[in-house]
Amino acid sequence: MLPNYEEHYKELGSTLKLLSQRAINVHKQVLSSFLNKDAVGLKKAVNEVKDFHTKANEYDNHTIKLVARYQPEGPMLRNVITSLKITNELVRVVAGAKIFSKNATSVIESGFDFSPYNNEIIKLYETSIEALELALDGEEIEDIQDYMSEIKAKETITDEYYQFLQDNMLSSILTKGTNTKEVFKVLRIMRKLERVADHAVTISYLVEYAQTGGTLESF
Repeated sequence: MLPNYEEHYKELGSTLKLLSQRAINVHKQVLSSFLNKDAVGLKKAVNEVKDFHTKANEYDNHTIKLVARYQPEGPMLRNVITSLKITNELVRVVAGAKIFSKNATSVIESGFDFSPYNNEIIKLYETSIEALELALDGEEIEDIQDYMSEIKAKETITDEYYQFLQDNMLSSILTKGTNTKEVFKVLRIMRKLERVADHAVTISYLVEYAQTGGTLESF
């Protein structure tokens, strides 16, 4: 049983890596379109999200069939459970990109000028995606605690960037008379980016569970 199981599990692992990269790429496409005020690009991203959900469901179904066929136990079962949980987190990450896309399209079509905040937005984005990329490289780590600490540090920095962006945008309402409705709409969009780092932290906990066992928390 073991050689066949390991062969199929490796295939699923390769698929999960592809899903992970697609989740990252969707967010990159969405943010790039937003910064370039490309409403067409944002709408294309929504179709990417729909396709991602289809692929994620296929992955889950194949994983469940693997469990039913080989009935893995111990660490092998733990790894399978973890991969299913990680897929669920990726679906949430991509669902955030879909909401981002729709709201960002509305902001662009309204003509609101968010370009003065592009630097803060880019910093927020880069740190969030870095946290996610680190989390998804979990199988390459040597020290689980260093791995988790680094991701949590990225998540904290992301929170700080969001707070800085929020303070600046709210201040502009008072000092420059910036459109209040559009400011809050942009901040809601940016919150979706900030939450990418939250999902990265959750994934890091799942990777820790896969490596060390213990209790699987509910997220």
